[in-house]
Amino acid sequence: TTLSTLGGGASALTLLTARGGLTLIGAASLMALDQLLVGLAKLAILALAVSLAPLPPAAAAGALAFTGLVAAFLAALAALAFNPAPVSRLAERWHGPAARLAGLLARFAAGLNAMRSPARVAETLVLALVKKAAEVAAALAVQLACGIEPSLVAAILAIAAVSLTTAVPVIPGNLGTYAATVFLVYEALGIPTPQGLAAGLLQHAPVLIPSLLAGYRALALARLRPPRHAAPCTRTRPPPP
Repeated sequence: TTLSTLGGGASALTLLTARGGLTLIGAASLMALDQLLVGLAKLAILALAVSLAPLPPAAAAGALAFTGLVAAFLAALAALAFNPAPVSRLAERWHGPAARLAGLLARFAAGLNAMRSPARVAETLVLALVKKAAEVAAALAVQLACGIEPSLVAAILAIAAVSLTTAVPVIPGNLGTYAATVFLVYEALGIPTPQGLAAGLLQHAPVLIPSLLAGYRALALARLRPPRHAAPCTRTRPPPP
């Protein structure tokens, strides 16, 4: 989450395979499902924001485009998860690079088995929505800290706007983009500039710092673990005098 789109994706794949024990195709399937859940949670907060206040034309156009992308992504993953047979048949019929590509896609589809479990889908979707609700709660806490009168509507609008502007993290960690988005939303709602700017800067901290701490803690613990190939320590008799 702290790197750009390409760097973050490459790092995630590397860590999932090297430290998580997944295959490259399995890691790609996991990341695809994760991004789908993120997209659905963002759509939920966007829908809630639209029901509370009309969006500016530019934001409305962005929300519509984002909705189309998530819907297309959901349709593609659902087609692979629930009907992988056509891809498998293509892998058997084709030859050369096309057959290898179809084979990779078939194995990718096999990694989407979580989508075929309604209970698993419901559990993970609820967790994604709870995460988004926690972001709204953090925005309310930041409003209090900055001397802004708490407003649930303002918090929801700010999180919804951030969901659009940070959908593709081109800048590492969304530094500047996140704070500027929150500031512009509060500015449009009539919140004074000093408080709005402070809120934008502080609101990014609860999102960025925990992910950094969790990531670096996991890496540090992994370095402290003994190597898997180390032989167990055995007690030996002392040499005779």
